[in-house]
Amino acid sequence: MCKAFIRVQSVVFALCAVQGLEASTIDLTPIPETYQVEGVTRKIVGFRTEDKPVLYSPPWKLNGAADEATFTIDEPRSSARIRRIPLKAPLNLEDEEAIKEWVVKSLPQGSDNISVETIEKNPVEIDGKPTIEVILTYGLYGLFQRQSVLLCQHTVKEETDLIVFELSCPPARFDALHRLLQKSLYSIMGF
Repeated sequence: MCKAFIRVQSVVFALCAVQGLEASTIDLTPIPETYQVEGVTRKIVGFRTEDKPVLYSPPWKLNGAADEATFTIDEPRSSARIRRIPLKAPLNLEDEEAIKEWVVKSLPQGSDNISVETIEKNPVEIDGKPTIEVILTYGLYGLFQRQSVLLCQHTVKEETDLIVFELSCPPARFDALHRLLQKSLYSIMGF
């Protein structure tokens, strides 16, 4: 392991100890850090948890608070975010109909012409954990958007959080932006 990576872990662990976070909470307030590998400087962020840091190399600038982090994408009508939703019990990621219904209900108010294109199990494993992704299109105020919603669960000490990665953008830009976001998810460590 490189020295810079160990330094980043130490900083994140220290922040966790100072903050006194609850067991299941992932605080999505990004802690910016950089590290060097073979002379290349990489930007990463750390998210605080009680027992270990979660490290991530995002594709875009990331700002946030405890329950939601928002990416800054320099493209019109394009947005992406990560949300943390505490659950009373783990969600059954095998129940595609329930997942589809939940995702459609989470669309912006006034959405119409909703079409679910795909539901895919495990398009990306996040630090070895299963995921499910719903890709859909919808209209809003006469403009069409294409959206990806990827769900993953984080469980610590019998407490479960649903972690939701969302990307919404014009259909013509979706494939390129989706590929960037999905590729970045492989960088998550400590989840």
